[in-house]
This record gives sequence, structure tokens and C-alpha cells, in this order.
Amino acid sequence: MLKLIASFYHALAALHILRKKKSKKEMKDIARKALKSLHDASDLAPINFKNKVEFIEAEFHRVEVAFRRCKEEEMHAKRMYAKSIASAEAANLLHENALALEHAGHFCIEIGDGVTALRHFSEAKMKYEEWGSTVRASQMELAIAKAKYGS
Repeated sequence: MLKLIASFYHALAALHILRKKKSKKEMKDIARKALKSLHDASDLAPINFKNKVEFIEAEFHRVEVAFRRCKEEEMHAKRMYAKSIASAEAANLLHENALALEHAGHFCIEIGDGVTALRHFSEAKMKYEEWGSTVRASQMELAIAKAKYGS
């Protein structure tokens, strides 16, 4: 199980690097391999892994939006973030719920949807506080200020 959790975070990091247009093939391969493992785990234990699969899928769509600026990919990314957020909420995975909300907020900033970004950042802040992470909650305050006032 620990290996699967590490694989989830490894995929998130690889997709972040990929979005920044570095080491394209290697990062995509890392993320795809992790997604396959998470899909397999989700079939056996959906309460623990469904949100992670949806989150990684959202991040894959986010990469496509960064490269191609395609409205269809934006729609898919938004839908997958919403699914991941709902699945994490249903499984009571506070930290993963907050993380999905945070990433969804950053995605919304990237596509020019500041209103939705503010909502996501505010919800992420509340989830991080509920989880007990004052540092992450403070970082969400900064994200909220940037979304409101630019910078």
C-alpha cells in the first residue's frame, strides 16, 4: 500500500514537471505507470484509491491544456477534479481532498477562472485547517490573496 501512495505522489510530481515542459517522455511514462497501478488498486479498494486515479487523470488533462489550450481538455480536467474532490470527501480523506481542491484552484487560475479558483482555494484552506495543517492553510491564504488581487 505504501508503494501505491508513493506512486501517487510520484505521478503528481512527474506531471508537474511535464507541465513545465521538461523531460517529456520520461515524466509521462512515470505518470502512466503510476496511473495503471492506481487503477488496479482502485478496482480492489475504491474507497482508498478512486480519488487518486481521478486526481491523476485531472492532472493529465491539465498537462494537455498547458500544451494545446483545448477547451475540451479544460472541460475534462474540471470534471475529473470535481470527481476527485467528491471521492476524497466521500472517503473522508481530508488531506487529499484539500490537495485536489488546491490543484483545481491553480488550474482555474491558469485558464482564467478566478471566481472558481477562489472557491477552491477557500475550501482547500478549510480542509487543511480541519486536517491540522496550519502551514498549508497559510499557503492557501496567499493563494486566495493572489487570486483576488493578482500578482
